[in-house]
Amino acid sequence: RLDAIDKISEYSLSFFETKVLSATSLKTYRSIREQLLVKIRPNALNIVEAFSYSDNVLHTAIGRSDGKAY
Repeated sequence: RLDAIDKISEYSLSFFETKVLSATSLKTYRSIREQLLVKIRPNALNIVEAFSYSDNVLHTAIGRSDGKAY
């Protein structure tokens, strides 16, 4: 869901200009996106770690060279 809503947000201007989505719909999607982010936040680090990206790729401020977050 989050990925789909991110794509809608990314192309929101196009959706709005072509009248595929109304301004109200776009506001609703933004609200849903915020709710989803709150829901996944406790697991966000584990989700990202599961992809095994290096800290250099992620440009993360919380990562350390030993791979431990804290």
